[in-house]
Amino acid sequence: MLKADTTDIFIYFQIGTLQEKLGNHENAIKIFDKIIKRDSTYTGAYAEAGKIYYDKLDDIKTAKNYFIMAYLKDLNSYYSSGNVDVLYYLGMIAVSERKKTEAVMYYLDLKSAYKYKDEDIQRTVELYKAIQKMRE
Repeated sequence: MLKADTTDIFIYFQIGTLQEKLGNHENAIKIFDKIIKRDSTYTGAYAEAGKIYYDKLDDIKTAKNYFIMAYLKDLNSYYSSGNVDVLYYLGMIAVSERKKTEAVMYYLDLKSAYKYKDEDIQRTVELYKAIQKMRE
């Protein structure tokens, strides 16, 4: 059972990510949802649940809802790797929805948010290329 202590939420988050890595996607989502109910500002739980829905369950609509919540809850803290993920996924969803202006907005936010890690740079380039393909 989660307690008010943030370390409990952090440990629970780690259990959720472990469940996801083990392929127990439904269990991971349940854990992330419990974290969100306990602390609605814990943006990592929104981001991780969104990634599962996007990458593993192919449920773009639900993924988008989680990513938007993470984005809105953490507008002032783009400079975390979780938000780099959120901006990337929101950009890719906008591309899939053929919403070019929205995709470019997320790309620009992503470009200013990444931390010069190879994965962040790769995602920024991948989103840029996806936007460029929209012109074709």
